[in-house]
Formats: sequence, structure tokens, C-alpha cells
Amino acid sequence: MLNMCAVLCAKNAAILPSAKRGIMLGRIVKHACIAILLFGALILCMPPAFGQMNTAEIAGQVKDPSGASIAGAAVLATQSATQQKYNAVTNEAGLFLLPQLPLGEYTVTVTAPGFKQAVQEKVALHVGDHVRRISSLSLGNNLNRSLSKELPGCYNSNPRKSRT
Repeated sequence: MLNMCAVLCAKNAAILPSAKRGIMLGRIVKHACIAILLFGALILCMPPAFGQMNTAEIAGQVKDPSGASIAGAAVLATQSATQQKYNAVTNEAGLFLLPQLPLGEYTVTVTAPGFKQAVQEKVALHVGDHVRRISSLSLGNNLNRSLSKELPGCYNSNPRKSRT
């Protein structure tokens, strides 16, 4: 293959006068530079495309009836379709974050020692949703369960879709 290219180049060099060879080489170099610049621009535009994900997140705060934060509360989100479980533990300020959750419907359960378990069913996550939740746990033991259909203190910070 390399020999073939060398023969063709030598043949073209013998046929074309030196002035035309200079013009042709200039055009080839110009087109090569343009191709390299376009390829470089394409490469620079690609990283944002890789950063887009089809996920959402649930974040929030867990408080007791008096409004004080509960540190160390366990937060469990179970995807309804697959029964896949995602968990988090609240920090000293009672805050938690469940990032990069697959889209779908979830049941969110919050438990802490000395408090009743709080369960929120049918929490729907769509692309890019940032669901914020403030849970207030009632005093009692973990065997008791408080189930709510509505999410007081829950909002979606995705400006495209506002669901409360």
C-alpha cells in the first residue's frame, strides 16, 4: 500500500509542473488544518453530552415534633418497580441526600430510635427532579408506623415540572 502511494505521488509530481504542485500542497494543508480544527471543536463539545444523566434525587431534613433536627435517622428509598433500595443517614443537622436515583416511583421510609417510622408512598421521580422533603417524626417506638398520602414540606425544585 505504501509503495502504491509513493508511485502515485511520484507519477503526479512528474506530470504536474512545480507551480501546480505548490498550489495543490497548499490546498491540502489548508483542508487538513480545517479538518483538525473541526475535529478539535467536536471533541470540546462532547463532555457536556456525557454529563447528562437520566436520574433524580431526594433530599431533605428530619425533625422531631418540636422542630429540632434528628441526627442519625435512617432514610430508605425503595423503588416500587424493582424493589431496589437506596439508603442514607441524616447528619448532625438532620439533613440527608439520596443522589442519582433511577427514575420511577419510590416509597420513602424514615426511622430513628424513639420515634415512629414515617412512610411516604408513591414519590415519583422524573428526569432532573430535585425532590426536597421535610419529615417530622412522632414520638413512639419503631413498631408504630405513620403513613401519609401527602408530603407536607415536599417540593420539587425542578423549574420545568412543579409538583407538590
